[in-house]
Amino acid sequence: MRTRPKYKIFSLKYSFGYEQRVGKDKNTGLYAKIGSIYAIGQENVNGNTTTSGSNNVITATFGFQHRFKKRFALTVEPEIYFFVRGSNKGVKPGGKLGFSWIF
Repeated sequence: MRTRPKYKIFSLKYSFGYEQRVGKDKNTGLYAKIGSIYAIGQENVNGNTTTSGSNNVITATFGFQHRFKKRFALTVEPEIYFFVRGSNKGVKPGGKLGFSWIF
């Protein structure tokens, strides 16, 4: 059973990476990013809690995005969380799958 944070928090996830557009029309993108999560309060990330002001989560993201008609995109983004400090050190998987509308 997953535990919930005691109160609502603000978290900032920042990452840096590289993207390569491929295909005939350059509608498909492959990318890799590395980043971190900065939490104010408490945040649950796949069952592990980040505490106030901590920077104990490093993220590695590998993504695939395909655009349809330049306005819609399908995104598959597996992610790996590395917990480097605290009582819950370790590695946990995560990620996203979704559709986007591009302005």
